[in-house]
Amino acid sequence: MNVNFSRRGGIRALSFLFALVLALSASAIVNGRRAAALQNRSAVASQRALRELGEQLDSISTSLQKARYVNSAAMLSRMGNELSRCASCAKISLSALTNESTDGTNLYKFLSQVGDFTLSLNKTLERKGTLTEKQRSAMQALLSYAQSFSDALHALDSDYDDGALRFDAQNATLTLAAKDAPEAFDDHLNSTAQTLSDTPTLLYDGPFSDTVLNRKARAVASLDEISAQTARERAAKWLDCKQTELLAEGDTDGALALYCFSRGAKRIGVTKKGGLPAYVTNPDFAGEAQISTETAVKIAAKYLEHLGYSDMKASYYSTYDGVCTVVFHYQKDDVVWYADLIKVGVALDTAQAVSFDARGYLMNHTRRKLPEVRLSPEEAAAVRSPLLRLLDSQLTLIPLDDGTEQLCYELHCRDENGQEALVYVSAVTGEETDVQLLLYADGGVLAK
Repeated sequence: MNVNFSRRGGIRALSFLFALVLALSASAIVNGRRAAALQNRSAVASQRALRELGEQLDSISTSLQKARYVNSAAMLSRMGNELSRCASCAKISLSALTNESTDGTNLYKFLSQVGDFTLSLNKTLERKGTLTEKQRSAMQALLSYAQSFSDALHALDSDYDDGALRFDAQNATLTLAAKDAPEAFDDHLNSTAQTLSDTPTLLYDGPFSDTVLNRKARAVASLDEISAQTARERAAKWLDCKQTELLAEGDTDGALALYCFSRGAKRIGVTKKGGLPAYVTNPDFAGEAQISTETAVKIAAKYLEHLGYSDMKASYYSTYDGVCTVVFHYQKDDVVWYADLIKVGVALDTAQAVSFDARGYLMNHTRRKLPEVRLSPEEAAAVRSPLLRLLDSQLTLIPLDDGTEQLCYELHCRDENGQEALVYVSAVTGEETDVQLLLYADGGVLAK
């Protein structure tokens, strides 16, 4: 009796022990997965902070370069505020990458001084009306430091993507994959700072293109609404196809209400009010180029006339995947209206217009009463920085962040190093309004 009991007890004990081992193993697996997930999240957060820091340093470089061309206290104050904001964001990203074993003192110091230095220059402008050569040289030095830091951060980001840089979960920092370099991020960061001795990301649709879609559709506000059938007839005409070949894709409402159709991969939108073409898209990839960009610009202009849009001036273009996209702005009485823009894409292999976007024009185009021009072109040009040589100027109507517009002289300038910039001076008050930097690439014109 006792033997049988012992056997049963042993079996129960072994069963319990086995279950305990399974439970502990399962717990270990779960905890291990949680730890791995936590480590992965930390690595992702670290990489995100690294890229955000690089982006903020890019923005600081761009703002410093613009600030060198500014010649008024108001504009310099605006640049200073932007620099302070970017510096604060960069500090937040930097704090996520440093710990007790990683000393980011030099970069922290640089970020703290950038905004303060620029804002302090306002006092000089208010007192003397212009910056000294020494102050502009100091700003150039800050720009060089910012670009050096930015280049170093982009190199680290590239190393991370290539696997040469890894996230050390134990030290919560970025290190080289090699075991003999546990403080790679610190080494890269501080070597850049001790020497003291940007790449534009937005396609240049023209200055202020980010603000042109933030309004109600002015161009069609007073027009009568058309039927879906009428919209289909017009869409077929513009796509050069039969009405039966078009598939209704539904309607879109909102600020710009549209009837939408498709024919294969192509899409077209027709305004419910007025029945005007709003956009045409074609995702097909173009083949080898057979025509020049100059020819593409002429084809795009004729295509606009075919669609019924007149008084449009070709301003800029870019080429991507075999398609040259030309940006047109409305022009009247020698004034370029930047808010009223249309983009036309021409395939360089077939010489055919394959895309079209008039939503900026439709949202903004309306009759405006322009203010009286009180400055001559020569007076406006005199406002620019002494670092810039004037290449050309024209009157432009530019949209502002508050939804209003301002009549300005656009001064196309170049500095001694070949950097081109657009400086905007109010044609009424003579105050600087904005500065845009230009870059010419193989694909077209870029801005920052």
